Amino acid sequence: MFEGVQVEKILTHNGHVHAVQTSLGTINCEYFVNCGGLWSRQIGKKSQPRVQVPLHATEHFYIVTKEVPGVDSTLPVIRDYDGLIYYREWSGGVMAGGFEPVAKPVFHTNIPDKFEFQLLPEDWDHFQILLDAILNRMPAVETAEVRQFVNGPESFTPDGSWILGESAEIGKYFVAAGMSSTGVVASGGVGKHIAEWIIDGEPSINLEAHDILRFVSFHNNRRFLRERVKESLGMYRMKYPGQQWKTGRNFRTSPLYTRLKAEGACFGETNAYERPMYFNDTADTKGKSRIRMDLSQGSEALDLLQYLSSNDINQPIGTVIHTGMQNNRGGYENDCSIVPLTDNRFFMIAPTSQQTRSFSWLRKHCPLDGSVMISDLTSAFSGLNVVGPHAQQLLADVTDTSMTLNDFKPMTCQVIDVGYAGGIIAMRLTHAGEDGFVLYVPSEYSLHVYDTLMKAGKDYGIRNAGYYAMRKLRIEKFFAFWGQDLSTDDTPFECGRDFRVKLNKGDFIGRDALVKQKENGISQKFVQFLLKDFDTDNDVWPWGGEPIYRNGKFAGTVTSSAYGPTLEKMICLGFVRDYDENDNRIIHKNINQFIMDKDANYEVVVGGQRFQAEARLYTTKEAYTSSDPVFIPVPKK
Repeated sequence: MFEGVQVEKILTHNGHVHAVQTSLGTINCEYFVNCGGLWSRQIGKKSQPRVQVPLHATEHFYIVTKEVPGVDSTLPVIRDYDGLIYYREWSGGVMAGGFEPVAKPVFHTNIPDKFEFQLLPEDWDHFQILLDAILNRMPAVETAEVRQFVNGPESFTPDGSWILGESAEIGKYFVAAGMSSTGVVASGGVGKHIAEWIIDGEPSINLEAHDILRFVSFHNNRRFLRERVKESLGMYRMKYPGQQWKTGRNFRTSPLYTRLKAEGACFGETNAYERPMYFNDTADTKGKSRIRMDLSQGSEALDLLQYLSSNDINQPIGTVIHTGMQNNRGGYENDCSIVPLTDNRFFMIAPTSQQTRSFSWLRKHCPLDGSVMISDLTSAFSGLNVVGPHAQQLLADVTDTSMTLNDFKPMTCQVIDVGYAGGIIAMRLTHAGEDGFVLYVPSEYSLHVYDTLMKAGKDYGIRNAGYYAMRKLRIEKFFAFWGQDLSTDDTPFECGRDFRVKLNKGDFIGRDALVKQKENGISQKFVQFLLKDFDTDNDVWPWGGEPIYRNGKFAGTVTSSAYGPTLEKMICLGFVRDYDENDNRIIHKNINQFIMDKDANYEVVVGGQRFQAEARLYTTKEAYTSSDPVFIPVPKK
C-alpha cells in the first residue's frame, strides 16, 4: 500500500478493466475495486465509459461525553428509531449521534484536496433535533461534560443502501462504496463478499438490495443526489410498506401524467418513473410502466435469447413467451416476456425496477462483433392495461383488428390501431388474472389512445385503477413477482414454473443446475396460504417477512400478501422449506407430497398472532399450452 497516490484514470480494453494510471505510474490489473468512499463518484468519472456511482456527502454529527455515572463497557449499542438516534459506551462516557430528518449536503461541487482526516465546523443548531431526542432517551447526558462534538462528512446513496458489485458499464470493475455511516460495521462482510464476487462470479448470499445494478443513470445526477440525500440520511427509522420518496420526483413522467393526476391519481415512483398507484375511485383500466427493450439483427438475436432463456424463444411471430433468464445456479436473473415481432426482431418486457440489471445482463452476453443490437425503448412507449369482462368488446369498438378469441388468442401479440393512432403493440395477457390486453402505445399517441378508450368505455362502466390493484390481484391468482417473491436464489422448478423450462431445446445458462434439480429434487416450493379466522377489520395485516410454521417448526417466510376479493380470504405467498436438525435444507424428490401431506399443519405468524393457514400449490396439465397454468388446489390425501 502506498499513501498519497492519486488515481488519474482507469484504463479499459474490450469493455473490461485493463490498468490503473496513477500519479506514480501505471498498474496493470485484471480487476479493479472502487472503494473510494466520498471520492467513489469522482473515481467513477475517471474511465471511459464512466461508471455511475450515485452517492453524495452530507454532514454527519455525534457527541462524545466524559464519564457518565452508571455507564460501563457492558452497555450495549442502543438504537432509538423513533428519535433517529443511537448510543454506545465510549471510555466510560457516551458516544451519541443520529440521522436528522433533513440532512446538510456538503462538497456539492468538489471535495477539497487533502481532506482525508479533517472535520467540518460545529453546527449545534442543526444538531438540536437530535440532541433533544438524546436527552429524552438518556437524561443523564444533560449534566455530562461534552468531550468532543464531531461533524464529519459521510457519503449516502439515493436509497440509503450500500453500493456493491460489478458495474454495468465496465466488466471486472467492482464498487464497494456508499456505506452510509455503517462502514465499520459492514467492512468485514463487504470485503468477504466482494472477494467472492470476483473469484466465483457471485456472492454467497443474496445482496440484490445493495447491488449497483439497481440504479439507472439519473440516480448519478449531481443535483438529484444533493436533494435526495437530504432525505435518505433520515431514513434511519422504522420502514413501512408503500413508503415513497418525496425528493427527486416528477421528472420521469409519461404523457398521461397530467391527465391521470386530474383524474385523482396518487403517484408512486419506481426508478423515478411516476405511475398511478391508486385513484380516488376504483377501476377496470390500469396504467403501469414496464421496461421495454428491442433486440434485432438476423439469427444472432434468436441465438442470444435462446442461450439466455430457459423457455424456447423459437416460436411463431406474435407469440408472447414468458421466460426466466437464469444464472448458473438456475436462479432468476430476469423474469420477462419476449415477443418475436419479425424474423429478426424481438420485443422484451421486464420489471421497471430491473431496468439496468436486465439491460446489463443482455449486453454482458452479447457477441462482441456487434451482430446483435439492443435498444432500451422504455421512454418510447406508454403502457396501458385494459382489463375486465368488457375489455375485448371495448377494444373491438375502437380498432379494425378482430379481438375475438379465435383471431386474437391469449398470450399472443398483434400491432393494432386504436382510434387514429397506429403502431400499438397489443398483447392479450394481464397480470391480474382476468381477461384483457396490455397496450404499448407510442408516447406521442398516449393521450389520444387514453381519451379514446375512456370515451368508448363509458357504456361499459370503465374506470381508472392504479398499480396497487394489479399487484394485489395477482396474489389471489398465485402469480409470483420477480424482485419480491422471486430472487436470484429461486429457480423455476421451485416456484411452479416447470412448464416454462425447455431442457431439450439446447444449451442455455443454468441448464445444468436445472437438470440436476429435475433429477434430484428441490428443497423449497412456492406456496399460497389462505389464512383461517382472520378478521380483516381488526387483525394486523401481513405485508411480507412473516414466519411460516409447519407442524410447529419454522419452514419459511411470507414474500407478499393481500386480501383476495374473490376468495374473501387474507392470502400469503411464500416458500416452504424442510430442514434437518442442523438447519440444513433437505432435498425432496417429491416436495409437493411433503408440503401437502395430510398431517401437515401450517401457521403464519402476523404481529405475534398465529393464524391457521390452508396451503395450496400450482399443478399443470401436460396439454395446457397457455403461458400460465391452470390453478388447481392440490387436495390433501
